Amino acid sequence: DQADDMTLITVTTWDLAGTVDVADAHAQIASNSPVVYMNHDSIVLATQDWDLVPSDDTSNVADGTTVASNWTTTTELDYFAIDTANGEIDFEGSGEILGTLIDRYSIDEQDGVVRLATVASQFNATQRVSNDIYTLQLNDGALAEVGSIHGIAPGETIRSVRFAGDRAYVV
Repeated sequence: DQADDMTLITVTTWDLAGTVDVADAHAQIASNSPVVYMNHDSIVLATQDWDLVPSDDTSNVADGTTVASNWTTTTELDYFAIDTANGEIDFEGSGEILGTLIDRYSIDEQDGVVRLATVASQFNATQRVSNDIYTLQLNDGALAEVGSIHGIAPGETIRSVRFAGDRAYVV
């Protein structure tokens, strides 16, 4: 059970010039997040999980095949905003996508859009793999999908990805 693996993650800021009250500059969340992405304005925690997907959900099966049920990999995302002017960290929202991140370079943010590359595995009688790219943006406290590309390079598995400007370089 994933809840058994949860730990308390604390994100804290310190003003090295000594002008921020440390007690007011932290956020905490229960998570088992193995991937942390951070830039000047935000922090995203990515937690991998398994979910049972009903038979009519073929949104992440590259060939569109319908099966009775699938165990599929998912990634839960928690988004925190960083206010560098006063050192505050605020939880802004969360979301979930199908698949798991390949590594720490599989997540990026540009202009408020979180970009992710995933490998989604589904298991029932056979195993299916789908390589996908997602873009998400905060909308009313949720990381909502802005766009996605599914089924990249069928039969292959993403090994590496880099986001640069408006492009994703996928190996």
